[in-house]
Amino acid sequence: MKHSIIHYFLFIVCFVANLVPNMVQAQEKKTYTINIKVNYALNAPGDTLSLMFGPQTVNQKIRNSFIAIVDKSGYCSLKADVEFPYGYLSIKKLKTHPRWRGDSRMLANELFWEDGDDITINIPDNAQISDYSTNTTFSGKGAEKYNTLYAVRKEQNDYNNELQTHPEKNAAYFKDPYTDTIPVDKEKIERLLHVLQKGKNVMSPFAFEVLQTDILMRDRQYVSEFLVSYCQRELKNKTQADRSFFADKVLSTFFPYPKLAVSDSAIASSLEFQTCYGRIAYLVANLKTSTPDISNIIKEIKPIGNGFKEQSMLLGAINLVGVSEKKHGLNIANNLITIPRYKLMLEKHRQLLGKNISGFVFDDPSGKKIDLGSYKGKLLLIDFWFSGCGACATYYQNIVSKVEEEFKEDKRFMVISVSCDTKKDMWLRSIANNTYSNKECVNLNTGPEGNLHPLYNYLGVYKSPYVMLVDKNGEVIVLDTPELRASTVSLAKTIRKYL
Repeated sequence: MKHSIIHYFLFIVCFVANLVPNMVQAQEKKTYTINIKVNYALNAPGDTLSLMFGPQTVNQKIRNSFIAIVDKSGYCSLKADVEFPYGYLSIKKLKTHPRWRGDSRMLANELFWEDGDDITINIPDNAQISDYSTNTTFSGKGAEKYNTLYAVRKEQNDYNNELQTHPEKNAAYFKDPYTDTIPVDKEKIERLLHVLQKGKNVMSPFAFEVLQTDILMRDRQYVSEFLVSYCQRELKNKTQADRSFFADKVLSTFFPYPKLAVSDSAIASSLEFQTCYGRIAYLVANLKTSTPDISNIIKEIKPIGNGFKEQSMLLGAINLVGVSEKKHGLNIANNLITIPRYKLMLEKHRQLLGKNISGFVFDDPSGKKIDLGSYKGKLLLIDFWFSGCGACATYYQNIVSKVEEEFKEDKRFMVISVSCDTKKDMWLRSIANNTYSNKECVNLNTGPEGNLHPLYNYLGVYKSPYVMLVDKNGEVIVLDTPELRASTVSLAKTIRKYL
């Protein structure tokens, strides 16, 4: 009897030991389903809508896009499986409507989504799509959260309009980074929080804290954006001593973190927080070295800590710094990141490397369909852009065009220029003007899909310019890193390394 009990006990132990890893593995592979219907008065049967989802923002390399067609009733059902239980989503219309006055095709932008939400977005007939946030309503499970968010956005719009007629209200703003502190518009924050507070009981406590953080962090995010522009404009040709001094000034301005009456996990999950502090970490590393990598960024973040906020900040910076097959920085980050959410986000960035571009088809100027796989055997520099993008023009004229000239005799290397212009005549004019490309380059276009082309989702192309190196096997080896963007010297050096 005694031996039977022992054998039974050992059997249970072994069973549990085998079961636990499987449970953990199953948990790691868990997916969550986004269910959204769009009822837009200007939809027509056959129109295409895209749902874009990112764990922190849709403006990141690891976002996912999902396409759906409007049915005969004018509804579009968007159903997507994602690996994160919450994040931000946007919905974009593939084809513009003749009545739209602007060029925006966004029907919903950066909505905080949670597992369990099952909503219908109701958008009335509206000739000016940029006004959608004042007319859109939501219904279904979780709809109250979205209606509250739009009420907050309407209050923000109303407040901005008031500033136009009462400029004295806007006295405090950030203009001198050497002397100014981050301005806090208390009246605006109080008004927005007051509207959000009304919806506190109709959303989860976590969602409330995240949206509260978005409001409280917005002014800091604006300042971080200003600082990037300031550095590009004023510090480009300064000495390294001047740049390092300014980097320390930026750090002292933003740290320590502001004290907020919300959980660290909610702060770290905020779009505004990660955008702001990821940008700051990247900016400081960029000021201290001409071509920052993940290792440089970690040096700036590590003294600050390794909690939710620091790991979120690191992921925000990695989104900006890109990834390379030199995985030293990624490996260091992997050792530092312990929170499962950010561990998964890091792995998503790592998985961008080694992706193969074969099978993705684009239009050439003559209208011929070109498969990127047809360029196997060469090292490719692929430059993504669109007409009207000033940064794209600067990048091409100052860096890419010079590299083209330097390597024009090397048959092992090729530049491919990819435009997401949806109007072919605009694209062809840009090529003829040598603004973003030139006639001799391999020029390709996404066609009517624009930046919803499948390759954009596959390789995380969320901005322009966006540049990558692809090896002779068609696999991505360097993805949008500073060494590709910083200068002709750094780009040429990187190209030679892989030839």
